[in-house]
Amino acid sequence: MKKRIIILNGPSCAGKSSIAKELISHSNNKFVHLQIDKVGEFYSTIFPKKYKFVANDPGTENNDDGLKGLYNKNRLARRKIVATIMLATAKELLNKNFNIIIDTALDGPDAQELAQYYLEYLQDYEATFVGIYCPLEERLIRLKTRTDNLFLTEDFIKSQTHQYDVFESCKDFYNLWFDSSQLDAKTIATMILKQIQ
Repeated sequence: MKKRIIILNGPSCAGKSSIAKELISHSNNKFVHLQIDKVGEFYSTIFPKKYKFVANDPGTENNDDGLKGLYNKNRLARRKIVATIMLATAKELLNKNFNIIIDTALDGPDAQELAQYYLEYLQDYEATFVGIYCPLEERLIRLKTRTDNLFLTEDFIKSQTHQYDVFESCKDFYNLWFDSSQLDAKTIATMILKQIQ
C-alpha cells in the first residue's frame, strides 16, 4: 500500500471516530488516527488562554465561541494554526511510512478555505477526502450516549447543520461520501479501503 491519507469530514456525532477505528482494524493497523479535537486540546496547552494572533474588527472581540458558532479574525487565525499543527504531524508520520486518517469537522465561514489548505498541504501524498453525512435527528440521539466529548451540546450539534453545514460546506471536495445513519462504521470502512486499494 502506498503512503495514504484519508480525511474524514463531517459533523460531531456522525461516526467519524468509529469509522477511523474500523479503518485501522480492517487495514491491519496500517493507519494512524489524528483528530482535530485532540490537536485543539494540545494547542490549548501551548498558548496562553486568550492569546491573540491578529487584531479583531471592532465589535467582534467576543465572537470567539465555537460552541455558539461565533467567529472573529483571531479565532479564524487560531483555527489555521491548529490545522497546521495537525497537518505537520500528519506529514511527519507519512514521511516515516505511516498512513494517516484525519478526523475533522470543517465548519464555519472558512470551511472551504481550510479544506483547500488541507489538500494543498498534503499534495505530495495520495489523499482521499471522505464526507460523512448523518441527519441531525440521529446525531442528537447519538449525543445522548457519548461520554468522550463532554463539551458537546444540542445547540452545538444543531449549529453544525443549521448555521454552518459541516457536510455540505465541503461537498465539492469529496472523493467519496457516506450516510452513517444508513451504513455502519464497519461497512463504510470496508468501502473506503476497497476504493483506495
